[in-house]
Amino acid sequence: TLAVTSTGSTTDAGDLGEEFGFGSAVGSNVSNGNRIVIGGGQNGNAANMMHYITPASYSGGSTDYADLNENKVYTGSASNGTIGMIGLGYKTGFRSQVDYFTISATSDAADFGDAAQYGTGPSGSESLAKAFFSGAYGGSYFDHISTFTFASAGDATDSGNLTEARQNGSSTSGSTEARVIVSVGGRVSGGGFSTEINYMNPASPGDATDFGDSAACSVSGGPGNGTRMVWGGGADGEGSGSSTYWQDIHYIDIASLGNATESSGTLTHRKYHGCGWTA
Repeated sequence: TLAVTSTGSTTDAGDLGEEFGFGSAVGSNVSNGNRIVIGGGQNGNAANMMHYITPASYSGGSTDYADLNENKVYTGSASNGTIGMIGLGYKTGFRSQVDYFTISATSDAADFGDAAQYGTGPSGSESLAKAFFSGAYGGSYFDHISTFTFASAGDATDSGNLTEARQNGSSTSGSTEARVIVSVGGRVSGGGFSTEINYMNPASPGDATDFGDSAACSVSGGPGNGTRMVWGGGADGEGSGSSTYWQDIHYIDIASLGNATESSGTLTHRKYHGCGWTA
């Protein structure tokens, strides 16, 4: 755990109740401030499990309480604080389908609709009205930005493109209604990593704009408070076999364009596909 406003190190809050494998590899978790829900993952095979934790009283473990609409791994996520969405990924093939559920409830997820792209490692982001799933890998790398409207289930609109096709860009929370961070870093064609941070105006979704660069790339969870977004871990290098895995924590101030700043603190462990969400 770490306060978004802090520049210190994280503390170890305990373990989940079950090993999710690749479930949180690309940010497959959402929050309403009182509950964090984690869905999908790999528990021997692609899984549909949904767990939650209550941050205010968390002392280790998580509660297995419901199921996603389908089994999937390497998903992305978005939330407006009431509705959670987990989608795309892989299940015996690349998926475009997105599940949704009420975060405060204990019922199974339902099918919301399909994204414009399909595949693993999309980045998820949101405004209060809209959810965005950006990039992915489905045999090739995608730069699509798919836009869903929380209030009405249905297929996404292909609203624009990232500055570079990628997967495993960070899923982000804590963006503002004027500026949403749609992706941080990610793996790109050729086996390398992007350093680019992308943003757009959620009121008029379109092509993403370059915000700045981040030293730690292919990160997977960007908690925020509407002013600052924080992430830790990631990788750089050419290909996973020779990558450098990061323990550093980086942050940006959403209102001010520029490169990410390295915090004075670190994660408790080095992480390639770490994950986080704001409580």
